[in-house]
Amino acid sequence: MSLVGGQLFAAGEERVTIQARETFRKEFPSAEYAKWEEINSSGIFMVRFVYENQGFVAYFNEVGTMVASARLVLFESLPYKVSQTFRSKYSDFEIIKIEELTMDGIPSYFFTIENGEAKSLIRVYLDGTVQKVKAEKQKSGNKK
Repeated sequence: MSLVGGQLFAAGEERVTIQARETFRKEFPSAEYAKWEEINSSGIFMVRFVYENQGFVAYFNEVGTMVASARLVLFESLPYKVSQTFRSKYSDFEIIKIEELTMDGIPSYFFTIENGEAKSLIRVYLDGTVQKVKAEKQKSGNKK
């Protein structure tokens, strides 16, 4: 598969609007390995790609507006208030992954964490507010 400009599109990608593709090319001009799909015939298109050596996912609507983007981030690159909030409330958890979700230009951070007893997904906003998204108890055979 070549770069975005001359990319060969996989089956089903032909439904992606020209406007969505054009906005994508403007927002991520050097993106590589773009793979498009429509989300449940909703008019929202998801594209997975590599940009500046990072894996990304972005969502566009039919008129080409970017609805959201997400990427994996390292703890060291988090804003101060986000990392401080995590340290103060979840220091006994191991971080599995951190995803930065940007909507309307505002990032928030999804932490997948576990501590042997439970695995959780929490969202931390820039102001330090925490939202517990999902939690599940670990089965005794799944403890690390």
